[in-house]
Amino acid sequence: VPTGLPTVQLRKASNGQAVLTVQGQIGHTYEIQTSPDLKTWTAIDTATLGASGSVDFADTNATSFPRRFYRTRDTQP
Repeated sequence: VPTGLPTVQLRKASNGQAVLTVQGQIGHTYEIQTSPDLKTWTAIDTATLGASGSVDFADTNATSFPRRFYRTRDTQP
């Protein structure tokens, strides 16, 4: 069971979409954020981790940007 800070693995799908695998604490909700410059961050989705402690998220807008950074934020208190 994953504990502590969430981890994010990024891979590129064959259709050009960015696919993120977020691993963290079971039952916690994580906000997925993106930035074009590492200064301005925008929330693009949230995901609650199920029994596996991980979830995949496909960024369908990734191909619209020349550069895109990602991070997660645990929304639990």
